[in-house]
This record gives sequence, C-alpha cells and structure tokens, in this order.
Amino acid sequence: MIDWDKIYSSGIDFRAITQRDIDTFLEYVPSTSGKKQSLDVGCGTGQLTRELWHRGFIPTGIDTSANAIALAKSYTILESSEITYKVFDLETQKASDLTHYSFELITCKLVYAFINDKVTFLRNIKKLLDKNGVFVILTPLLEQVPKEKKHIAVDYDKTIAELTQFFTVETKKDDTQVLFICKQT
Repeated sequence: MIDWDKIYSSGIDFRAITQRDIDTFLEYVPSTSGKKQSLDVGCGTGQLTRELWHRGFIPTGIDTSANAIALAKSYTILESSEITYKVFDLETQKASDLTHYSFELITCKLVYAFINDKVTFLRNIKKLLDKNGVFVILTPLLEQVPKEKKHIAVDYDKTIAELTQFFTVETKKDDTQVLFICKQT
C-alpha cells in the first residue's frame, strides 16, 4: 500500500492537468444556469480543484492524504466557502458522508489505477453523480508508459468493462493518456 502522506510530505507533486484536457472534458458537462457542483477525487495539492473554481464550479476536492489536503488548503487563497477540501476515501467511506452529494462533474485525474476496490468506488461515484452529470477519469494506459511506470496506468479493455457496469462511456485517447467520459445510464 502506498503511503500518500509520506509522498506529499517529501515535496513530491504530480503532473498538472492541461488547459486542453480541461476544455475537452468540460464539453461534456451540460450547460445550466448558475454554478455547478464539482468533486475532484484524489485532488492532491488541489491544482484541478482550483482550476474548476476558475471555470465557474463550486468545487470540492477530496484525497486520502491529510498532507495533500493541508497543502491544497495552503495553496488556495480563496475562502473555504468557495472551495472545500476534505480528507475522504470513497473506497471505505459512505458517499452520503460528504457534505454535498450531487455533483454535475466528478473528476478522477491520475488516481483510478490506485483504486483497489473499484466496485465500491464506482458505486459511490454513481450515487454522487447528478442524473445529468459527467464523471471523468484521466489516466495513462498500460501501452503508453514504460515498464517501471506500469503501476500508474490502466488496461483499456478492463477499465471499459468496469465502467460500463455503472455508466455509459465515451473515450478520448491521445499518445500519453485517455479520458474516460462517463454518464449515468
């Protein structure tokens, strides 16, 4: 098991999401008036969470690492009413334990490969996702990473099989990663 607190306390951070990636998955979020709720699963130091705020969302960032959440809070200059960060594990905690539990957008950037109990995780995501919402997974594929980084990537066919048990799925691939865009069935 990976000690995420130790990793974040050592000063390691992870690849930032690009504006192009965000633009791509935001195309799938239905337009509605007013601000939309978003959940950033495995938010780490909060880069995507903060970017979603800039894009007009009311974001919540969750991570299993207390150190990551502390860093995310320290990097955020907005009021806590604008962005919420919480230590939370969707594999072991009930989705209903989140303060807000209907999200128009749920993101999972570079995290899905590390989820052990994918069935419980996906059930919780399904409960949290608004009926018209979008769940986006951004991850590298096994064939796209060197041998020493296989642990951070997923198998495309296996992941599609897991996701289609709960959602309707579209994908967007490039040379370095894939976006799984999931909607309620």
